[in-house]
Amino acid sequence: MSQGKVDLESLAQVVASRTTISEADCYGVMVALTKAIGDALMKGTIVDLDFLGSFSLTLQGNPADSAEELGKTTIKKVNIAYKPSKTLKNRVQETTFTRLR
Repeated sequence: MSQGKVDLESLAQVVASRTTISEADCYGVMVALTKAIGDALMKGTIVDLDFLGSFSLTLQGNPADSAEELGKTTIKKVNIAYKPSKTLKNRVQETTFTRLR
């Protein structure tokens, strides 16, 4: 299904072409945004970016018999969960597909 990959620099070019903001400023804002999202997630908050969706942390670990036993040693894996917004989901549903082969 994938038709390639779009990187941060390419997205900055697209955003700059659709706004009055320079490509360099777009790039800088997006880099700062990714750092701000990471900081917010590390504080345990859900990051909700309106039309894009929300990000949150999920933890996997070993069970414990009490709350006191839970801690860094029982956590085995930390993941970032992404939930797309309804707006983005609806936009993607409008995609048309053509067979390549």
